[in-house]
Amino acid sequence: MDKAYMESVQNALVHTYNPAPIVLDHGEGAYLYDTEGKAYLDFAAGYAVNSLGYGNEEWNQALKSQIDHLAHTSNLYYHTRTKEAAEALKRVSGMDRIFFCNSGGEAIEGALKASRKYAYTKKSGRYEWIAMEESFHGRGFGAVSVTGHKAYQEPFEPLVPGVRFAKYNDLESVNKKNFWLGYITPQMYQEICDKGAVGALFARFFDEAGNEIDCTWNHCCVSFSFKHIINVPNVVCIASGIQKAKAVSIAIQKKYINTLITDGTTASAIMGLI
Repeated sequence: MDKAYMESVQNALVHTYNPAPIVLDHGEGAYLYDTEGKAYLDFAAGYAVNSLGYGNEEWNQALKSQIDHLAHTSNLYYHTRTKEAAEALKRVSGMDRIFFCNSGGEAIEGALKASRKYAYTKKSGRYEWIAMEESFHGRGFGAVSVTGHKAYQEPFEPLVPGVRFAKYNDLESVNKKNFWLGYITPQMYQEICDKGAVGALFARFFDEAGNEIDCTWNHCCVSFSFKHIINVPNVVCIASGIQKAKAVSIAIQKKYINTLITDGTTASAIMGLI
């Protein structure tokens, strides 16, 4: 039955993934169970999404309660949960403004647009990005353009122009890019290099490379990785670590960046966060 089911799924979906040959039925705590009742200890947590595990009663009840009231409104209206969610994120991050969206890629796109809008408004000419080799930022065109893997980029070229790549934990390589371009550019980082969670960035690299950076929610503890460094980033993007099976991501930014983001600068059609 499972083999026939998997074949039918393959015949229905675009082949962008190569799933393991098991059919999952339910989860409990840190374990997943297939249709035959076999248990699997889940080290992936759905691309690091299910941070509370499976069957978390508090989360389940909160979700059910909210669905009984509203499930989606769009961002065209106020609703009773917006302030609570935004203020909580401001409190734990120390940042000033929240942009709710749907995926990490969308948060990255918003951050890239914010940096370009900053350069455009200030007439600074500082419109190019420095990104890191071996990095991964998402699947959208902007995100792929600042992702340091040729395998992700080459099939979709030409990409968004104005990106230079430097090496992780190599301040000299970053400084060379700045010197060569003649100005300091917005810089894109992740606290863990690539999707394989290898190559952690040294705090000194963050501090000395500059503060126009993107870092992400720390999947290993209840904090932000930038809190371990001196410089505070202008924009922070978070996605999978806060999702818990509901599509949500955020780009948090400092107040002076927010003054440049006006109506229509960027948006998220589906994200009426509840």
